[in-house]
Amino acid sequence: MKGVMKLKKFVVVVVLVAALCLCAAQAFADRIIFTPTGSLLDKGSIKAEAAFGPSDVVIDRFYWVNVGLGKLELEGMRRVEALTGEEHDIISAELGILPETLLTPALGVGVRDIGDEIERGYYAAVTKTVPVIDKIPFFSTDIKLHAGYGIDGFEGFFAGAEVGLPMKLRIAAEYDGDVTNAYLSWNGLPKTSLKVYSLDGDIFYGAGFHAGL
Repeated sequence: MKGVMKLKKFVVVVVLVAALCLCAAQAFADRIIFTPTGSLLDKGSIKAEAAFGPSDVVIDRFYWVNVGLGKLELEGMRRVEALTGEEHDIISAELGILPETLLTPALGVGVRDIGDEIERGYYAAVTKTVPVIDKIPFFSTDIKLHAGYGIDGFEGFFAGAEVGLPMKLRIAAEYDGDVTNAYLSWNGLPKTSLKVYSLDGDIFYGAGFHAGL
């Protein structure tokens, strides 16, 4: 019952923050895994994701909800500690400054952990889509490159890349300023992706859902 109440509280916080920000006109950055990018979810889009790991890690469960509101994207993340079951709910936001063009990257600035649950941080991130040449073997869709810099609770350089592959597969990797993470996803189901992650060397399994509001 206590866990259900905490989940309800988490969902209510995300919805209320989203509602308060609906007046903020339109937005451009979604994340790779933990690392933000310079390009946001489309306006009216929502993405939910969950990842589950082994019981011998410090944090064995992650849950995300991302909402695109035009020039603003909101994120709610819950992380659950394996040994104690302690939960931390982290609300973040990113503002789209510049959209991506043929020659220039998308630029976004954001706040990670607005409520200072763990440690609040500030960052700027850029994203550029690389045109795919047909003769590059095995690549079928797009390549996205991301980089950025953060301060305070999100301090230092971070970067990552995402690559679309045949058979509705996608791979991605990120360096968050401390550790390297990666995932392989299969997007063969409607609006749903199945994922295998490597989070600081530990294997996690999960799924994501993406739809318009």
